[in-house]
Amino acid sequence: MNRNIRASDVLKLLPSINSYLGFCKNTNGYNQAKTIIRKLSPKWGEFVRFNKHRVCIEALSDYTERNQIIKRYNLLRNGTNRKRRA
Repeated sequence: MNRNIRASDVLKLLPSINSYLGFCKNTNGYNQAKTIIRKLSPKWGEFVRFNKHRVCIEALSDYTERNQIIKRYNLLRNGTNRKRRA
């Protein structure tokens, strides 16, 4: 995952790494989790961040699944989302 780092790979990285981090969290392996995070290329820092409280990585707001879909299908109008009427 450290080769050819692209924004489109963020949604592939999250479940894979978070699975390993979940094992660490269940066994009080916070230091082991930090070791896994350190092995990721620093370039991933443009797309994700490490949440210390939840012991997981999270996509930065521009790279969440929701925002990637909005960009892909051009769902924004005038810089804001359309609001539905109740």
